[in-house]
Amino acid sequence: HPASTTHAQLSAEALDAAGVGEDLIRMLNHKFPQLTIVAEKLPMWLQDGVLYVTKEGHEKKHAEIEYMVNVKLRENSIAIGNAAERGDLSENSEYKFALEERDLLRARLAQMQSEMAIATVLRPEDVPSDLVGIGSKVILEHVDSDAKHEVVILSQWEADPSKKVYNYKTPIAQTILGSREGDTTVVDFFDPPGEYRVGAISSAILDG
Repeated sequence: HPASTTHAQLSAEALDAAGVGEDLIRMLNHKFPQLTIVAEKLPMWLQDGVLYVTKEGHEKKHAEIEYMVNVKLRENSIAIGNAAERGDLSENSEYKFALEERDLLRARLAQMQSEMAIATVLRPEDVPSDLVGIGSKVILEHVDSDAKHEVVILSQWEADPSKKVYNYKTPIAQTILGSREGDTTVVDFFDPPGEYRVGAISSAILDG
């Protein structure tokens, strides 16, 4: 039957997302040799539905959520109650402001909680040693001058461009992610702009 000789291809990542374990993948490969399951996964920085963060970033975000729930929203609830006691809500600017603030706080809380739900804490072993990945610290050397820039690639939670710590989803990070020592790339937002060589690569994620 023609269908018996058809070679299909499934990605291991798609099966992982569906909750299919490695044992079942091996069983499928044995049972259906015509079905090729590709073992390669997308690089971490290209994966959707997950946010890779540091342990410190995760703890900080958790504390922000706790503060929002236990302090800011409670203060806002009290402000709404106090403003409502002044009567004539249609003309009460304090009441309207408090309601607007509540909506903003709730929206911010929902955003933080959705990010927390997909956050995965980076381990030292998650950071590649042979190329630039999430959690890497890398030296970029301008090919036509002595200019050098030390860049760290982390998540949006830890990003601080003033310290050259960049969100791995930003264009500058995407420019160098996956690069190996000696590779060159054009970076227009450094001083000076131009072609840079990837120098020493190390990990910015500490044990513990």
